[in-house]
Amino acid sequence: MADELEEDDALEELDLDNNGLKGLQIIELARAMAQHRELKELHLSRNEVNVAGAEALVNALGKNKTLTYLGLQSCGIREVATQRLAVALGSNRTLQTLALSHNVVGLEGAIALADALRGLDNPRSGLRRLELASAGLRFEAASALMSGLAGNASLRALVLRDNPLGDEGVGELAAALQHNTSLQELDLARCAFHASGCERLAAALRSGGAASLASLAL
Repeated sequence: MADELEEDDALEELDLDNNGLKGLQIIELARAMAQHRELKELHLSRNEVNVAGAEALVNALGKNKTLTYLGLQSCGIREVATQRLAVALGSNRTLQTLALSHNVVGLEGAIALADALRGLDNPRSGLRRLELASAGLRFEAASALMSGLAGNASLRALVLRDNPLGDEGVGELAAALQHNTSLQELDLARCAFHASGCERLAAALRSGGAASLASLAL
C-alpha cells in the first residue's frame, strides 16, 4: 500500500478500512504519506494503530500539507497513542477532520487533545471536526476536554455520542460553551445525562453560549 501511494502522485483519497494493517505497515504508510503532495483523505479504521504507528502518523502530519481527513475509528488506539496524535494538531493546520471514535481516549488522551484545541485560536485554520463517539470519556475526561474547547476558535463539529459523560460532564460542556464562538454541530446522543444536565445545557444556550450552534443531537 505504501508503494502504491508513493507511485501514484495524483491520488487524493486512499481507503484502507479493515485491511488488517498493523505495526510496520502503518509506519511505512505514514512515511509515504509524509511526502505525498495530493492526498486529501486517508481512511484507516479497523486496523491496528499502536503507539509506534501513532508516532509515525504524527511525523507524517508534521510534513504533509494536503491531508484534510484522517479516519482512525476502531484502531485499538489508547491514551498514549492519543497523546501522540494530539501533538500533530499543534503542528498541522491543514487537517480538518480527525475521527477517533470507538477507541479508548481516556483521561490523559483528553488532556492532550484539550491542550491541542486550546492552541487552535485561528478561525481560518486548524481542526474543524473532532469525532470521539464511544471513546471511553467519563466526567474527568470530559472536564479536561471542555477546558480546551472554551479557548478554541477553529472547531465546527464535536461528536461525543455514546460516552458516559453524565450530568457533571454535560455541565462542564455547558460552561465551555459560554466561551466558545465557533462550534456549529454538537452530538451528545446517549451520553447518560438526565434533567439536571439538560437544564445546565439549556441555560448556557439561553444566555448566549455557543451562539453559532446550528445542530444539537441529544
